[in-house]
Amino acid sequence: MPGYIRRTLRFNGDPDAAIEQVLLRELGDVVCPRVLDAGCGSLCYVRFPGEPFIVGIDISPEQLEKNTDVDEKILGDVETYPLEANSYDAVVCWDTVEHLNHPERAIANFAQALKPGGLLIIATTNPYSLKGLLTKITPHSFHVWVYRRLFGDPNAGKPGFAPFPTTLRRIIAPTAMRRFAAKHGLEPKFLAVIRGAQLEALSRKRPALAALYKGVAGLLKVLTLGAYDGTYTDTLAVFKKRGDR
Repeated sequence: MPGYIRRTLRFNGDPDAAIEQVLLRELGDVVCPRVLDAGCGSLCYVRFPGEPFIVGIDISPEQLEKNTDVDEKILGDVETYPLEANSYDAVVCWDTVEHLNHPERAIANFAQALKPGGLLIIATTNPYSLKGLLTKITPHSFHVWVYRRLFGDPNAGKPGFAPFPTTLRRIIAPTAMRRFAAKHGLEPKFLAVIRGAQLEALSRKRPALAALYKGVAGLLKVLTLGAYDGTYTDTLAVFKKRGDR
């Protein structure tokens, strides 16, 4: 397996607390941060200090209509929508880049939209995790079946409801994303692979299936002498745009 989940990247703490610490350190003095929630869906996951003004952009009108967390809504594609340059203190892209055909275009778009010193927060599936590999080799219809039968979501796959088609391009793997971000003036403030919430949800709803997954992950860990741990499914990253505010 490629070295995208090496031990130094694994984070065992509370990811929400880690993000909160970065936000307080980097944006704590901004009273009313202007935030773009890119691919905002029906709710916003990250809470900002101060009194943020949140602009939400999503390609799904159904998801956008349900979102009551944003102050302004944009119906558009994050890869191509002409975001205003140097206009946001932070851009959040939560569980979105794994669904894009060209995530590098979206990340470049976010970078130019950030003010100097602004933050880009990305949460996504690691394409080289066990979860990512299984998602990659199975069809979207199977993902819908999993959401309906295993997670009990009767609306799964309907317009405006997850799961959405997934691409998982290599560019969103941690090391590749860090290199690409650097080319666009973004330096990492936090970058780690974490145990995602879906595995925890599966443990609650389908403990036998979760045990099977963990068993396979454990076997891979033994075979690779600990270098590959399939239970670290997701990537969480915070990049800062170079320059002073």
